[in-house]
Amino acid sequence: MADLEKLASTIDGIEANVLKALAVGDAVKALDEELQSKVTEFKTEVESLKSEGSKISEKNAESLKAMSTRLEDFERRYGRAKGPNGASGQDQVPLEKTFGAQFTDVLKSDPGFYERAKSGRSTSRVDLQGATVRQHLAFSEVTKALGLSATDENVKKAMLLSDNSTITPIQRLASVMPMHGRRDVISDLIPVTPVSVGTLEYLEYMGLGMGTPITATSVASTTTVATLTSTAHGARVGDRIKVSGADEAGYNGYFFVVSVPTADTLTYTIAAATADTTTGTILWQNLSTWGSAATVAENNVKPESTLHTRNVTAYIELIAHLFRISKQMLDDVPGLQAEINSMGLRGLQALKEYKLLYGTGTSNTILGFMNHTGVQAYSQATTGDLGRMEAFRHLVTMLENVGAQATAAIANPNDWELYETSVGLDEHFMLPGGAAGSPPSLWRVPLTTTRWIEPGKILMGDFADGARLLQREGAQLSFADQDGDDFSYNRLAMRFEERLGLAITRPEFFVRLTLTT
Repeated sequence: MADLEKLASTIDGIEANVLKALAVGDAVKALDEELQSKVTEFKTEVESLKSEGSKISEKNAESLKAMSTRLEDFERRYGRAKGPNGASGQDQVPLEKTFGAQFTDVLKSDPGFYERAKSGRSTSRVDLQGATVRQHLAFSEVTKALGLSATDENVKKAMLLSDNSTITPIQRLASVMPMHGRRDVISDLIPVTPVSVGTLEYLEYMGLGMGTPITATSVASTTTVATLTSTAHGARVGDRIKVSGADEAGYNGYFFVVSVPTADTLTYTIAAATADTTTGTILWQNLSTWGSAATVAENNVKPESTLHTRNVTAYIELIAHLFRISKQMLDDVPGLQAEINSMGLRGLQALKEYKLLYGTGTSNTILGFMNHTGVQAYSQATTGDLGRMEAFRHLVTMLENVGAQATAAIANPNDWELYETSVGLDEHFMLPGGAAGSPPSLWRVPLTTTRWIEPGKILMGDFADGARLLQREGAQLSFADQDGDDFSYNRLAMRFEERLGLAITRPEFFVRLTLTT
């Protein structure tokens, strides 16, 4: 038994040398080969002693049992445990792969996985046992906490040799949810377009009109409700129109038809009360039709249509914050860097969510959905639970009337609670499916909640076709120890930043709802 004990100690020593080699970035291939050789030798000795079981003493039998358990531990740690029918792990996929083996398999089969995991994203192709993708990647932080050089190469090598039972668990604050487990946010709803410039001009689509505008008979208003008269205008509620030529500038611009009182009149909302009537040659176009498209006889002139657009500048905004922490704390608390990473990204995400909603567009910043003048608006017509349900459903109609399809709605958690707990006249819940764990949706529209949207407001829209998230730089993490007096105080500055913009190419594809009690 003395030889086996000595051999086991040798294996432990080689493992220690592997860690030392990792710490300075040395090659570990030779050490790994020696390690495998010694494990094989250990296995041969154990099997030989087992075959002589009838000849060894009771004391030695107990020692042999202990060494057999040690062998099983070695086999398990290196992914070579025997499988069914005595087949070795080298001949089949182990039933329980080690931490490193699982992660390495994914790295080999999906080269882009490592970068996605670093940014907290996963893929449906990945199904690792025993831990999440984010926890696997967090091994790099644990490696650093153990005093190893956490280079990509060293981390990958360490994963090859490490068993998940030897990994120090990540210490998480109860109030911080891992990024892999976060809910959907507004930026998840919008298609991403990478850009390489700080500002970007794009075309905002206004609609398709006839080549020749129609002359209106008159335009008059009562406060902010303007009434346009035009013989057999053919417009419908929700159509976008362009009005021009009025001497009172407030009547001119792009608007939505609010009502159609008669076949010859339509109403729209102007920004502010102006003169009751206006003069001038008032022209208007319905931009929600098929333009001038018409049946044309052979060898006749085809009618001309006009695509109305306007150039809009989208600005790329920088959002950032930083943490300062002592190097000793970062080294001594396992998983602390992963924790700061999570909170740093969470801070950027929260601000980004607010900017996409309420960005003012001033000083070269993002103009958000809730402040864009081209976004449609609607107020709940009747009070109570039924009125709230009807108002939400009417938004779907408003979007369909402009050729959009509602892909998502965004609500404050408090308002969504009102919807889920709404009751009918006989006091039954109107949304019984909400308590069953189904993904939030109403009238077939998926719903995302965020505390950053004002209570009493809901945004619904065609996020797939009506907007683009402009990504100049994704979330970046930078380190420095020479900022100000950080070097003197042995502090480390961790900076998180991201550069992005928003292009709302079809503002009429979105509608803001104002709820009433």
